[in-house]
Amino acid sequence: MNKKFFVIVIAIIIIMVAVYLIMYFTSPKNQEKPKNIQEQACIDVGGSWDGTKCVKQQTGIDISDWQTYTNPKYPYTMKYPADWTAKHEYGTNQDAYSMRVPSNSGGKKEVSAEYYELNRFDASSGYALLFAVVPKDSNVVPIPRTGVGAGDFVDANETVSIGGTEVSIKYLVFEGKIKEIFFNDFEMDEFWGRAYLSYFGDEDYRNLDMTGAEEVEIAKTILESFELVSP
Repeated sequence: MNKKFFVIVIAIIIIMVAVYLIMYFTSPKNQEKPKNIQEQACIDVGGSWDGTKCVKQQTGIDISDWQTYTNPKYPYTMKYPADWTAKHEYGTNQDAYSMRVPSNSGGKKEVSAEYYELNRFDASSGYALLFAVVPKDSNVVPIPRTGVGAGDFVDANETVSIGGTEVSIKYLVFEGKIKEIFFNDFEMDEFWGRAYLSYFGDEDYRNLDMTGAEEVEIAKTILESFELVSP
């Protein structure tokens, strides 16, 4: 009788422990919360999310065999991978328009953007980094464009250093996927500029997702290699 009672007690304890564990691990507060687009993108590129922003880790990208690009019009250089191609464009802006741009005297000024400047770094995968800086007191616009694809802009809460200037990043997100990456307009010395990471490959726009793509980190490293040089 005592043995049977002992077995029943043990069985009840096991059942109670099992019920407790099931309730504990299925409780909403103990389940992993879904990550937002910024946090997931940060983790996918090897960063750590501190709750408000992405803390960038060393990418470990070896640039020792990268090529040096020298802009033929303005005094700066950049590094880019040997298997990427670099192209420079400068010419008449077909869709000339007025815009407000940074001024050396402070604030903004209205100019007629009659010319454009563009440096394009292309990967064979279809990704392309578009970058340009132009003098503040000029009628040149960096990387003219008339629109963007479908989606919403989401702050990445991350920055990249371009010529010593911390430049914030935002994503163009559509259906939970990153479609394009924008580096906000920035200023340095006598120049101001902008950059985008876009995709021109065969992937359908609806399926395209830049989250975790190695080209994203490569593009950031290209931007961080920017260096003003003596003319």
